[in-house]
Amino acid sequence: MILMTSGEAKIKQLQHQSETWKRDLGFVVEENIALKMRLAEIIADDTVTQEFLERIEAYQSEFIAKDEILRVMFSEIKEWDGLLVKEQYLDGMETNGKLITMHKRLSRAIESFIIEFSRLKFHFNNYLSETL
Repeated sequence: MILMTSGEAKIKQLQHQSETWKRDLGFVVEENIALKMRLAEIIADDTVTQEFLERIEAYQSEFIAKDEILRVMFSEIKEWDGLLVKEQYLDGMETNGKLITMHKRLSRAIESFIIEFSRLKFHFNNYLSETL
C-alpha cells in the first residue's frame, strides 16, 4: 500500500477540483449550444411578432456573451492547472499564495456563473412557455 503525503493528497484534491470545474462548465457549454439552436428554430418561424423577436434577440445576445465568459473561464482553469503542476510544497503543507488566491477566485466565479446561467436558462424557457 502506497501512502500519500498530505501535500500529495492536497494536490490530488486540487486536480480533482479542476476536473470537476471542467465537467461542470462543459455541461454549460452543451446547454448553451442547445439554447442557441432553439433560438434559431424560433427565429426561423415567420409568424412571430417583432416584439417577440426583439426579446429573443436579447436572449441570443446573452447566450453569446456566456460563450465569451466560458472561453475566459476555461483559459483561467488552464492557467490554474499550470500553476498546480508547478506547485511546490514546503514540508507538504504550505502552498504558494497565488495558487490559493486563484483557487478561491475561480471557485466563487464558477459557482456564480453556473447559478447565473441556470437562472437565464430558466427565464428563457419560462418566457417561451408563456409566449408561444
